[in-house]
Amino acid sequence: MVPGAARPARTTIVQLEPLYLFVLKQFLWENRFTLFLELLGGNMQFIVIEDFTDCDRKDIYRRFRDRGRLKPEELVVHHSWIAADMSRCFLLVETDDVTLLQRWVIEWADLVEFEIIPVATNKDMVAALSGHL
Repeated sequence: MVPGAARPARTTIVQLEPLYLFVLKQFLWENRFTLFLELLGGNMQFIVIEDFTDCDRKDIYRRFRDRGRLKPEELVVHHSWIAADMSRCFLLVETDDVTLLQRWVIEWADLVEFEIIPVATNKDMVAALSGHL
């Protein structure tokens, strides 16, 4: 995407069929988390992308200044980067409990759109898959 170019419109699935799609998304998310956790064991790391594109960034930074990150203490943030145009924030976080991520997202869902991706190092993934190849 070219910096400054208009972004395509987004459809928020939860607005279309709130309860049904929310439950479906939770089911898919929890199963993905469980399978990944079984494969790797222990704590998991996630790339969290906070998208500020359609948000008032001043409101976001005011809340951050006044109330902090609003994450559960058990959720560990290893690194955080902000895009040069301040449209997104990228975080590397770690937890063994997916509900900590859900609790954190709820605190910001009115201002920020989240994408959460379970990740592992190449070394850890090769070790986890070695017995299955």
